[in-house]
Amino acid sequence: MGNQVPMATRWLNLGVACVVSVMPAPLLAQAGPAGVLEDIIVTAQKREQAAQDVPIALSTLTGAELGGRHISSAKDIAAALPNLTWAAGDSSNVANIYIRGVGDSSFHTNQVGAVGMYSDEISLNSPLLWNFGMFDLARVEVLRGPQNTLFGRNTTGGAIQFVSNTPVLGQDPGGYLAVNVGNHDRRDGEGAVGIPLGETVAARLAVAHFGQGDYLDNVNLQRQEGGVERSAGRAQLLWQPSESFTALANVHAGRLRGSATRYKQIGLSDPAARQPHQSRQRLLGPDGVRRQR
Repeated sequence: MGNQVPMATRWLNLGVACVVSVMPAPLLAQAGPAGVLEDIIVTAQKREQAAQDVPIALSTLTGAELGGRHISSAKDIAAALPNLTWAAGDSSNVANIYIRGVGDSSFHTNQVGAVGMYSDEISLNSPLLWNFGMFDLARVEVLRGPQNTLFGRNTTGGAIQFVSNTPVLGQDPGGYLAVNVGNHDRRDGEGAVGIPLGETVAARLAVAHFGQGDYLDNVNLQRQEGGVERSAGRAQLLWQPSESFTALANVHAGRLRGSATRYKQIGLSDPAARQPHQSRQRLLGPDGVRRQR
């Protein structure tokens, strides 16, 4: 096997969304007696409903559950939800997603799979956009089975929705900051802040950075690989001049820098050896058993 030259990859995703709704204000649910679980509100049918009232095979991870499981990348939700397979390497930018075994195995960057991906109702129709960092989310909804009626084409296997925390009118300024460090130069951090801009306007800003240093030894190229850095940000502006009118503008961007993880190479080839027999002698032990390099 010859030397494999790593392929550095970069991408920049910039999305802009403006959602305007005109509808009666929803009635607030009354607090139940002590010991009763609160309803999880979802938008699986394009309107706010309790999850148990939605006639769809649905799984939900709340923001608190995402933090408790230390989920920082979109592909990590597959480990927490049944019937969901996220085929992607640790540093790969291209993913193949399957729900109940239905998906698309194409690895091309312009392919559109059979599972719909949506971030704040923005369709992510390229696999290059699927391995993004997760931060300041209200919940993740995974809808199993065909969802073409409400979500359109390319949702034969199902749909996955990532719903961000939105600005709230009338709240005092506040936010949070979380930092995580680990071995191999692991550095994770995220934060968000809500800003009131008057009685009818509010904003929310959120940023995140996830990074890990090189942790793989490439004996062919005599260097370390596997490092990855992901940065992302989101800005939202809410305007609600009356109870029957709401406008929400959402701007988000992200950047991923890294290289694809190498396949493990096994054999008698040693680039440091000048002669084939020298390579063989170096990789055979005193008992004559071949060693893996």
